[in-house]
Amino acid sequence: MSQSTAPGTGICCGNRIPNIKTEVLIYTTAELTLTKTVKGILGDRNQNFRFTVNVEGADSSEQYQWIKNSEPQTVPLRSGSSFMLQHGDTVVITLPQHLSVTVTEESEDYDASFKLGSGNEEKTNTKTFFFEENETLEVTNTRNGLLATGIRLNGVWPSVVLLLSLTGISFIVFRRRLTE
Repeated sequence: MSQSTAPGTGICCGNRIPNIKTEVLIYTTAELTLTKTVKGILGDRNQNFRFTVNVEGADSSEQYQWIKNSEPQTVPLRSGSSFMLQHGDTVVITLPQHLSVTVTEESEDYDASFKLGSGNEEKTNTKTFFFEENETLEVTNTRNGLLATGIRLNGVWPSVVLLLSLTGISFIVFRRRLTE
């Protein structure tokens, strides 16, 4: 936001008043780009994740234009508004510069990480930063684990499998010796 003061002529009650100072507040804007990636063997790339953007000191009437996957959105965002992203989605939000911005993701059962610009990746689901220029915030969710196969190899089952395998091999070897 910049402030400009200039002498000029004002009008009050139908009379011209010379050398009155007027103050004009000008907001400069930049673009915040959010990218979404889902990784891991249990990561659902079709799952939607809720994001919330808060702009420090924003008036409830301030509206921010935004684009999702190259399509301008008809309903503008406000500070505290939420939107949904899934794997491969990109959002570009036009925000006022020189303010603190917080982006939060509801990451559920995933390990979330945020990487702002060329900075380091941070294991978190919330990122607060001072917004001065065009920035890219990369959000990655990872979900790993063991795949359920329905086969339990505890107790006696490994022994049974081994015994059946050895029995089968012994049978084949014994039959070959009898035919020779």
